[in-house]
Parts: sequence; C-alpha cells; structure tokens
Amino acid sequence: MCLRIRSGKCECLGFSISAYAQDTNQVDVLSVEKEYLKSLGVTQDYLDLIPEEKIHAMYERYFSQTRSNNDITYEWGGYETFVKDIIDINPDNPSTRGTISTAKLQLTIAYMNEVYGTEIRGITVEISYKWLSIPIFLDEDAITVNWDSTLFNSDGFYSDMGGEFISDRYVSFKYISQPNKMGSGGLGWLVPLTDGKHPGELPVKLYGGGAIHLFPTQTPLYTSSGRTFLLIMDYTHRYMSIGVSLGFSINGGSVGISTTTATDNLHCEYKWKAIVASGSNN
Repeated sequence: MCLRIRSGKCECLGFSISAYAQDTNQVDVLSVEKEYLKSLGVTQDYLDLIPEEKIHAMYERYFSQTRSNNDITYEWGGYETFVKDIIDINPDNPSTRGTISTAKLQLTIAYMNEVYGTEIRGITVEISYKWLSIPIFLDEDAITVNWDSTLFNSDGFYSDMGGEFISDRYVSFKYISQPNKMGSGGLGWLVPLTDGKHPGELPVKLYGGGAIHLFPTQTPLYTSSGRTFLLIMDYTHRYMSIGVSLGFSINGGSVGISTTTATDNLHCEYKWKAIVASGSNN
C-alpha cells in the first residue's frame, strides 16, 4: 500500500512492492529510488537501515508525479534507532526451560514533513522493525504508535510484516491498511512472526514496518511555530504461549497493549519539530 496526497490529505492506494523487487527489466531501479529519496533529504545511513521493500514504498509515496497538489514539497525530518535485548522464553520447548534467553530487536522511527510554502500540511511517520537475532517463540507480537492528538490526527495507515524463510529462502509479506485499534492520538496492530501459508517454517530474517499519515487538527501550522511533540512507538513481544494473548486498550486518545504478563517491550520516542532539520538523529 502507499499514501498519496489529495487536497492536503492522504489516501491509501494499491501498491505491489514485490512487483518492484521482481522487475528485472529496469536498470538498477533501487539506485534511482535511493537517489530520489536523498534529494528530499533522506540520508544514506537511514537507507542503509531499511530493507529494499521499504525503499520502494517510500519512493512511490514521495515521488512527485504521484501528488495531485504539486505545490506540496517533502522535507525529511530525520530518524532515531533503538536496540534492545528482548526476553524470549518458549516453555513449550524443553531445551529452553529454566533459562532466560534473549533475542535482539531494532526499531526505527522517522518522519517526512509535507510543506506548502511556510505551512506544514501533514506528516508521514515512517516506522520499521528488524529482529537482529531471531526469537525462539514465533507467534504474534504487537506495535503501537502514539502522538499528540491536540496537534495531529491520522487519515492514512499501512503496515507490512514478514521476512525470509528457510524453505527455498522465500520471502513472505503481509500487508494491512487497517489497524486493529485506533484512537484520536494513536493506533496499534498485530504483527505475525510466522508465515500462515507455511506454518512451522523457521525464518532467517524477520522485519517490517509501515507508514502513518498525520494532518494538523488546527490550521494553519507554520514551520516557524516552533511546535514539537513526541512520536512514541512500542513493540511488545510475547515470549510464552500458555494463557497469554495480546490486545489493545484506549486511554484518552492513546492506544496501549492490554496484556503485560509474559511479554517484553521495546519503548522508543522521537521528537517531531515544526522547524524542518534535514538529516538523521537531530
């Protein structure tokens, strides 16, 4: 899926990422897409962090010919990366009983501002996750993203999740355009860690991400306003299967995880700034 600007807002469009990855008739499509994204301020170090599937999606999302309003420009706001050792115990596997095993998870939050003259018309929050070491317990995790609902609301969402699996090293991805839970200042969705079409096959890579489009609740919002707020992302991993399920709750406008037992969490925050500062880790 991709996000498209129409009358200052965002709409979901059908987009096959795999079609880009499998097109051998185009000459070095990935390099062209990277160079275009870098022209918008996206840095090489960020591009090195994300998979090809996300690069294809970002290029489609921000390519100028996809915009119905050509006066809107895209300006990169930067990113932050977070890494944590996540508890990962599988009581169904006798070899792991009595041990505290861990797997390493990496999360990245970024954003792109949509600017019309001196006004910010919208933000696209780019998120990605990657398991740097594969967890033992592979079932279904959850992601939540929250923001300041007094400043922004959401009108567009998509997420992709999957990875590469052992059998013939095939790539499996699932794409969704509706979160499991949504409030005025947040949303959450479930993340499967296995391929439903090939149950029991072990992954050699697990990664995914998505994009959330936000629009100002009060306009105009100027780049000179100095406004800031936190983009808050949480990834919750289940490390037990007995009597544990993941659900979502709403507190005010924010979305949280309703189950806290037998789970571990990577929490991260990144500050959005009205004054555009191109580059990473600003």
